[in-house]
Amino acid sequence: MPAKMPDSFSVYLDLLRVVAAVTVLVSHYPLTAALGAITDRYNFGYDAVVVFFVLSGYVISHAVDTKERDGLTYSVNRIARIFPVAAVAVVLSWLLMSLGNATNPTLHPDAFQLDAPAYYVIRTLSFTSEFWWDDIRPFGNGPYWSLAFEVWCYVIYGLAMFTRGHWRVGLVLLALLLTGPKQWLVMPIWLAGVAAYHCRDRINPGRPMLWALCILPPVVFLTLQLSNPRDWSYPLVGMHIERFLGHGLDGAANCGWGYLLAVLVAAHLFAVRKLCLLMSFNARGRAPTIIRQLAAYTFSLYIIHHPLLTFWHAELGQTRDFYSPDLRGLVYLGTLIPVFILGYLVERKKKVFRIMILAAFANTKRMMSP
Repeated sequence: MPAKMPDSFSVYLDLLRVVAAVTVLVSHYPLTAALGAITDRYNFGYDAVVVFFVLSGYVISHAVDTKERDGLTYSVNRIARIFPVAAVAVVLSWLLMSLGNATNPTLHPDAFQLDAPAYYVIRTLSFTSEFWWDDIRPFGNGPYWSLAFEVWCYVIYGLAMFTRGHWRVGLVLLALLLTGPKQWLVMPIWLAGVAAYHCRDRINPGRPMLWALCILPPVVFLTLQLSNPRDWSYPLVGMHIERFLGHGLDGAANCGWGYLLAVLVAAHLFAVRKLCLLMSFNARGRAPTIIRQLAAYTFSLYIIHHPLLTFWHAELGQTRDFYSPDLRGLVYLGTLIPVFILGYLVERKKKVFRIMILAAFANTKRMMSP
C-alpha cells in the first residue's frame, strides 16, 4: 500500500498552487506600474502554468496510486473537479463579454465569438479547443488554453493506466492522433510531475543532495529568467518546431523553457517531499489552515479571473488612469469577490457533483440494460 502523502508536503503543494494562481492573476493585471514593467519583461504567468502542470501530474499520480484504483472512480473524480468550474467559467465569460463589448470593444478582440456562441461553448466544454492547430480562447478567457491541454493529459494518462493490452495502445494512440502536435509538446511537462511521483521512493540521495535539489532549482529558475529576454527559449526551440510543422504552436510555443522548468520543479518536489519525511515540519496551526483554505479556490481563481478583470476594466477604467489605486482596488474587489463566491458554490462542492455523476452513470447503465 503506497504511503500517505506527508501532511507538511501536502500543505507545501497547496502553497505552490496559491502562489502560482496569484502570479497568473497579477501577470494579467499588475497592481503598480513597476510591477507591470516586471510582468511585461518576464513571462512569469507562463512559468506559473508550468508549475500547475507539474503539480497536476504529481497529484493525479498520487490519487491513482492510493485511492482511484479503477477507471470509473478516476473519470468521475476528474469530471466532478473540472467540468462544473469550466462550465461556470465559459458561461460567465460569454455573459461578461456580451456586456463589456458594448462598453469597450477594444478590450474584446475575440468578440466575433458572440456571433456563434453555441459553437464556441461546445468546443470549449468538450475541451477540443486546442486540437491540432485550433486555439480557441472562449469569449476572451485567455487562461482556458491550458485547461484544454490538461484535461487531455488526464484522458491519455487514464487510458494508459486503466486499459489493457491492445486496447491500451490503440486508445492512447487514438487520443494522441485526435489532439495533435501541440498536445504532444505540452504533455511531457505534465509527465514530469508523474515522473517525480514515481521516483519518490526509488531514489534515495543523502541529505546534502536533497538540500541541493531543493534549493538549486529556484536559484537556476531565477538566474535564467532574470538574465534572459521574455520567452527566450522560443527562438531556440519553439520557432524551429513551428517551421518544421508549418504552423504556429500558440500556448505550446515556449515548450523549450517549459521542459527545463518542468524538470526543475519536479526535482524540487522530489527533494521537498523527502525532506518533509526526514524533518518534523508543523502542518497544523493557523498558517497551514489558511493555505489549505485558499488552495481550495485556486482553480476558480485561475479559470474565472480573466473575464472578470477585462469586464471591470471596461466598465470602470474609461476615465481613470490605468494604474490609479482606486481603479486597481475596484477591479480586484470586483474579481476576487465573485471568484470566492463561485468557488464556494462550485469548486468546493466536488462531493455533491461526484454523487450526481455516479447517479447519472447508473441511470444510463440501467436504461441501456436489456
